[in-house]
Amino acid sequence: MKITLKVDWLTLTGKSDWGYFGAQEPSVMAAKSLAERIFDMVTDGDAVVRPDKPTRFYAYGFREVRSGLHISIAANLRQQGWMLRASGQTLNTPTRQKRLLTLAGTHGWNCSRLDFAVDVLDTPTKPAEIWTAWKIAHQGNMQKSCTLIESPSGDTFYLGSRSSEKMVRVYDKGKEQGVDTQWLRIEMEFKGDAASRAADAAQYNINNLVGPLQRFMDTAGHRVLDAVWLMADVTSPDGYWPLAEKPPRQRWFDTDVMSAMRKWATEDIDAVLEWMLRAHDEAVLAAEEERRRQFEEPLL
Repeated sequence: MKITLKVDWLTLTGKSDWGYFGAQEPSVMAAKSLAERIFDMVTDGDAVVRPDKPTRFYAYGFREVRSGLHISIAANLRQQGWMLRASGQTLNTPTRQKRLLTLAGTHGWNCSRLDFAVDVLDTPTKPAEIWTAWKIAHQGNMQKSCTLIESPSGDTFYLGSRSSEKMVRVYDKGKEQGVDTQWLRIEMEFKGDAASRAADAAQYNINNLVGPLQRFMDTAGHRVLDAVWLMADVTSPDGYWPLAEKPPRQRWFDTDVMSAMRKWATEDIDAVLEWMLRAHDEAVLAAEEERRRQFEEPLL
């Protein structure tokens, strides 16, 4: 069995002013300048921009040819702003996933949707088995919507409501793709405030998203799902991060966090103070989530 994880969809939004792009009012050229500036951040200044159909309620649309990134820009840039979408095909390398998440954090962009996928390869487990196990484990306590949709192209188990901020879908990815491979995908869709918090967590370590997914599905004691969380292969295909059961947090803290703190402290004391304030806020949020978890409330 091999287990890998990735960010599979990302929607980021932001606001600006036409004056930054040399325009007094909305125009195609000013919108293209904005698209090029954002695409260049992701592609290291190597963006190739083409006009594209904008998302509904937006005035201008552009696509970056090589990466597949899509941006829609509103005429009222200061109030409605712009929306950047990255699909799983676009997010095909860990570097690009991390860069987009980091850009969102450093530039104050809002994450309005984030899909996080766990791929389980070489497993005979099917969505129907997980659906059955979850129903049996929660008899008389169905706090979340639980639905199985059967299809010739593969069954899908939905946990939670499409209208809520958090929803899980489990489906036969191999059958959906038309390949003769045992490939189960467990995918969590974050929206709204949940997406913003998920993006903040993933910006530092994508493994931080495993916990919310586990708690939302409440998998403890489910034989069908135990292996998904407890087993991990040390190798993984390009484009994915391997799932580690016990990441070396102490080593990560010493080598990455402390060295970065020392570097920032000598170069920019304001950045250090900003980081410390943000770390404090996240620690308070983590403590509150732990308190809620003890009372068996759904978390992010």
